[in-house]
Amino acid sequence: MDPKFKAAIFVVLLGSLGIGAIALTRFFRGSAGEFLASGDERVVGGDFDGAIADYDRAIRLDPKSAAAYCRRGVTKGFAGAWTEAISDFDRALRLEPGNALALSRRANAKRETGDLTGASADYQIALELDPTDPVAFRGRGDLFKAKGDFASALADYTKAIDLDPTAAETFARRGIARIRLNDLAGAIEDYTRAIALDSEDAYSFYNRGNAKRRTGDFDGAIQDYTRAIELEPTNPAFFNNRGLARKGGGDPTAAIADYDGALAIDAKYRSAYLNRGLARAARHDLEGTLRDLDRAIQLDPADATAFRDRGFVKEEMDDLEGALGDYGRAIELDPTSGEAWTDRAVARRRSGDWEGALTDFNRAAELKPQDAAIYEVRGNTNACLRRWAEALADYRRFCALSRSEQDYTRLHIWLIRSRQGEAAEATAEFSGYLEQRAQDADEWFPLLAGYALGRVPKAELLATATSADNADQPGRRCEAWYFVGLKQIFAGDLESARASLRECLATGARNEVQFQLAESELKALGAD
Repeated sequence: MDPKFKAAIFVVLLGSLGIGAIALTRFFRGSAGEFLASGDERVVGGDFDGAIADYDRAIRLDPKSAAAYCRRGVTKGFAGAWTEAISDFDRALRLEPGNALALSRRANAKRETGDLTGASADYQIALELDPTDPVAFRGRGDLFKAKGDFASALADYTKAIDLDPTAAETFARRGIARIRLNDLAGAIEDYTRAIALDSEDAYSFYNRGNAKRRTGDFDGAIQDYTRAIELEPTNPAFFNNRGLARKGGGDPTAAIADYDGALAIDAKYRSAYLNRGLARAARHDLEGTLRDLDRAIQLDPADATAFRDRGFVKEEMDDLEGALGDYGRAIELDPTSGEAWTDRAVARRRSGDWEGALTDFNRAAELKPQDAAIYEVRGNTNACLRRWAEALADYRRFCALSRSEQDYTRLHIWLIRSRQGEAAEATAEFSGYLEQRAQDADEWFPLLAGYALGRVPKAELLATATSADNADQPGRRCEAWYFVGLKQIFAGDLESARASLRECLATGARNEVQFQLAESELKALGAD
């Protein structure tokens, strides 16, 4: 057993007397004292049953020994018998009502049994009696953490550290509170200090890895997860999270190997199936993704998010019926999920159920009225249904909520206003947007916008869309032909417009909104 852990045991067991193990043996000249000392030694050796038996004997010989009851309660807590531990602390407190150690340890036990109210009361009295007990502050910090009050937990862990800066586990617990408060730099510092005090604690490496991963330091996270695995190679969570870091670092193949490692340890470790599925999707292995999500759903058929993920995969595989079924199940499991309603709305739109899609979008907007993306996709749906006023309102709502990624929404606003007889005003508004728009390396959208405003020739737009650089991007060809067709409609050249819109559909880019808008325009033009 680690010597630091032995020392911690002695602090817990002997704290109420304020004396060391040798002094304890000398202090007790009778048999009760000998059994107490023997029990303490057994605890240090990890023999909890033997220690409890020794404390039983000490209590039989001296039934008024609060120390004996307190020690037996602590040991029963080590063994996981929290209810029995509480009974022993109760007996100790009846004998010594002002025993702060018995109160704080009873609070720990009550916390473990879920009696948070009782634990809070015990911690309060214990710390009033002894405000120098770092274990009591740490325990109350754990209580606040269990309640979700991470700021108060942080304050108590800090007080415990001030009183005892040598306790690695207190730094580790403060690190958890800091992660939950999004103080990742502080959490990393705390775990680093915990590791300096105890370099064999796998969980400090693991949690530091979690904090590093969230900062985007994937290499540092991988190193910490690797060390955690070296210290505890049978923990599937360590492999799973190293997989997350590897995928975040752009290596889905290595990530899959880690998820495999997690599942080799625990074939029912559900997170690994979910994460391996996402990594396989990154490698375009949709069949493999589907198998992993199927298994995850078998393990927990009440997880709405897993059904949403599987629905998306089925949609990518053009299994719209299956996707709609999964999205519907996700809604049944969590009818307050705006994302699930949006997912089903998009699938319904793809399947041709436009009115059903609008119904779902409307419900999503009710649930998440500040979610800009909902208004964008609902605006696209209204535009496909040629409900221009509704589409325009949705696009403007999107722009009010989202200060980024407005390019195509602004372009669609220009289109709607132009076809409604507001061409000059629309052009002025869109030109103003382009002037203040941040420039990026990809010049495709400025080219498209320039064509829409009459500043770029059709030949240049189409040549760029069909160039070798864009050969693997059918979406750009789809967009180009759609806007060519729209401008031809505005010019009254309907025959050319039909031909251009058919070229748009010939790209096969069915998931592009311009593809769906082209279908709507052709239908309005009376084309087959």
